Amino acid sequence: MKTGLHLSGKLVGCVMLALAAGSLAGCSMLASASSDTPTPAPEAVMDVAPSNVVAEAVIEPAHYADLELEMSGTVAEVTVEEGSVVAAGDALVRLESLDLERAVAHAELDLRQAELKLEQLQEPPEEFEIARAEHRMARRRRICAPRDSRSAPSATAHC
Repeated sequence: MKTGLHLSGKLVGCVMLALAAGSLAGCSMLASASSDTPTPAPEAVMDVAPSNVVAEAVIEPAHYADLELEMSGTVAEVTVEEGSVVAAGDALVRLESLDLERAVAHAELDLRQAELKLEQLQEPPEEFEIARAEHRMARRRRICAPRDSRSAPSATAHC
């Protein structure tokens, strides 16, 4: 008996399923028969969200410039940042300048001494300087004056 009930339970389940499917099909027929206007088909909706593009690229500057410093040295400061726009003549780096400052000070001192020497040479001579120069000239004339052939050759060597 148990087997009969079991089969009849399955049979009842199948019948109920068939009835449910039939009633659903009938409902859709009734709905379409009662309406005079056909139901429009749903339109496809496209998602217009921005899309992402993934690509590999190499960024290159529009202009290249080779930098050459007029002198070598240790860079003390970089005055611009990477990617900055610069113009011709802009200072890009500052070099350590202690040695250069010393060299400039020494050169300025040498220049001032040369200027003082030039001023002294351009001044009219003092009377004692003229007398001293005339005395030296007279002495040279005496030493270099022609002598007889017996004079020593070393005496005329200074002339």
